Amino acid sequence: MVDVYFLGDSSFKIKGKVAQILINPLGGKLAGLEADVVLLTKNEQVKAKQDTKPFVIAGPGEYEIKGINVVGSPLSNYTFYQFLIDGVSFAHLGELSEKLAQKQLEVLGNIDVLMLGVSQNPKVAVEIVSQLEPAIVLPMHEGESRGSQIEQFLKQIGGAGQPEKKLSLSKDKLPEETQVKLLEVTKG
Repeated sequence: MVDVYFLGDSSFKIKGKVAQILINPLGGKLAGLEADVVLLTKNEQVKAKQDTKPFVIAGPGEYEIKGINVVGSPLSNYTFYQFLIDGVSFAHLGELSEKLAQKQLEVLGNIDVLMLGVSQNPKVAVEIVSQLEPAIVLPMHEGESRGSQIEQFLKQIGGAGQPEKKLSLSKDKLPEETQVKLLEVTKG
C-alpha cells in the first residue's frame, strides 16, 4: 500500500512499504518530516536535520534508491519526475503551459498517478491528462490560486469527490477510468 499526502503548493509526501519520498519540501525544510528520497523540481537547497540523510535529487538523471526507480527529465527551467514505488508509477509534472511533446510522453510512459499543476492554465492541464490517461490525477496549485483554478479544471475534466486527508492505493486496486482526487493540505 502506498500513501500519498499533499503538503501544499507542489509538495507531496509518498510513503511506501520500505521508503518515503518527499517532493518539493515547503521552504526547503525537512523539519519533522522523514524522507529517504527528496525530489526538487527547481534547483533549491534543502535544510535537513543533522540526524537525517535523505538522498536529494535536484535535476535530470536516472536513480535507484531503496528500490525506488526515479527518472528526472529537464523541462524549461525545472525538472519533472517519473518514479516507481511499490509497483505504482507516479509523475510529478509541476505547472506546464503547453501540452507534452512526443519525446516527453515517451519518457513518462505509462503513469498510474499524475501530480499536475492547474494554476497557470486549467485547459492545458486537462489536455495533459488526456495525453497520459493516468488512473488517478492529483491537481496541485502554486500560491493562493487554489479555489478558482481548481474549480475550472474540475469543471472541464468532470469533477471530483470531497477532499481526502490522504490517498491510499496499490497497483492492483487502481481504477480503470481516470479519476481526479483532491487531497487536503496536511502537515505530513
